[in-house]
Amino acid sequence: MFGSYPACVHDEYEKHARSRKSTPQEMFQTKEKCFKTLLKVASLEDDFQFLHNEIEGKALYLTKDFNHSHKLEELASSTSEEVREIHQNCISSVKHNWEWLTALSNCLPIHLRHASNYQQVH
Repeated sequence: MFGSYPACVHDEYEKHARSRKSTPQEMFQTKEKCFKTLLKVASLEDDFQFLHNEIEGKALYLTKDFNHSHKLEELASSTSEEVREIHQNCISSVKHNWEWLTALSNCLPIHLRHASNYQQVH
């Protein structure tokens, strides 16, 4: 009867069944709340996949675009020192931005762990 529900639903059912104080409606509501929460958490996987695909696509585009403009810059033999300096500053800024994005992405596991811990307590 409960084969299609996640483990927490079975656990809640067993807990309520042992206490003999809960009504069937209360047990159903508890199982339903748990199941809805699990679905919401599981839907984050779709959001992560979408975000990953978006970032990967934009990163590839930006890398190709930047590399193309960089090669064009190298081909220009008449490039002045000022233009080369501006270009080098641009490369440095782009590198800094990628490092910042990397740092932000490293915060994600910590945030997820905290969210999971909060969910377990509350």
